[in-house]
Amino acid sequence: MFGLNLEKQKIEDSDERNFNADVLGGFFGYTPKNIRKIVNTLSTKNQGSTNTCVTCAGNVQKEPDERVILSVGDITAYLVNKGEMNSRGTSLQSYLKATVDRGVAEESITKSDFFNFQSISDPKNLTLVGKENAGNHKNKSFWSTQTINTLLEMADNDRLGLTGNAWHKEYNTGGVLPRPTSNDSYGHAFICSGYDLNYQGFKVLAFKNSWGEKWGDNSLFYVKFEDFAKIVGFNVYFVLDIPVDIASWLSLNAAKIIKERDGNKCYAIQGNEKRWVLDETILLMLGYTFADIVEDVENMLPNLKEGSILDLDAIPEIEQRVWKEMVRVLPYPNMQEAFKKTFKMI
Repeated sequence: MFGLNLEKQKIEDSDERNFNADVLGGFFGYTPKNIRKIVNTLSTKNQGSTNTCVTCAGNVQKEPDERVILSVGDITAYLVNKGEMNSRGTSLQSYLKATVDRGVAEESITKSDFFNFQSISDPKNLTLVGKENAGNHKNKSFWSTQTINTLLEMADNDRLGLTGNAWHKEYNTGGVLPRPTSNDSYGHAFICSGYDLNYQGFKVLAFKNSWGEKWGDNSLFYVKFEDFAKIVGFNVYFVLDIPVDIASWLSLNAAKIIKERDGNKCYAIQGNEKRWVLDETILLMLGYTFADIVEDVENMLPNLKEGSILDLDAIPEIEQRVWKEMVRVLPYPNMQEAFKKTFKMI
């Protein structure tokens, strides 16, 4: 009933090639948009005793994007055939890399038999029709985080996260998981599916298990914000519709201001969107300096979606009050005039 390879996962979590989801966030931290937000899934898996938690959870994460139920039997058989999975399980990245390279066939093409590991990983699950169908359900890139603010923002954007931990027997009843006291543990994968800012009086993250709808709170369990790093020991991975070449560029440049190659506009990057920074005063209010401006030598900006303009309306009121106070005491006349103009004070 488990199936996450703990040792393999520890190594892959620390891989510096992982794209960092934190660089895709907002400019002023993040304030949740809801009191409780649980991202909907298309299915709830019940892995039984097959040790397929990674492929079950991975498919649950991917299905809303594909708008179809995906076959655990297909992707499990593929990973076993590639030598990336056995009866003890696999790692999160092994699954995610397979979805980038190959994809996952639909359940209607390859039926999943959870009777035992031999049946769910049967080589007969791998067919030419299944391979062709899997090619229609590939991922473009995956990003990881261990930051709660990023998890909250991803949930508000209806993104499900794939993660796991060393599962202790104290967790088996679900609810709000306690900090572990036992030494025995097993690798287990599950889905980060949202949050609740007042669950039994606690701020918690919500996770979806693959032990059927009757387990826990309709398959959910919860982890207090302050216990997240202790209980969920691995990165949380999100699949985003960003091609790998653009993802590589974003991971290096998302924290900078990018000047277009053949023009004078400067853009801040948020997610996979470019947002025109209206003027230098907005630039400074966002926490950037002129040293953060780099030219788009690779001409990647045209590949990004056009987001809303970053003008004064994009600055939180509390930040505006801070800067308005600074206008009164700025010793530099030119900068003072620039800020007054932005705040329409002249």
